[in-house]
Amino acid sequence: MFLKSEKYILEYHLHAFKQIAEGLKGYTKTVVISFIDLYPKASEADIIRLIGKRPGR
Repeated sequence: MFLKSEKYILEYHLHAFKQIAEGLKGYTKTVVISFIDLYPKASEADIIRLIGKRPGR
């Protein structure tokens, strides 16, 4: 999950991704990056249906 804040800056995510990628080297050839935008009008039921859990849990 990409969170942007004072703590989770872009460099943090790049470093974390690099560590994960290095750990998976030799085990996989493909990386899939998926995004979801939660819109203010989306109900909690819609979100649960999309991601399988309540937001923030």
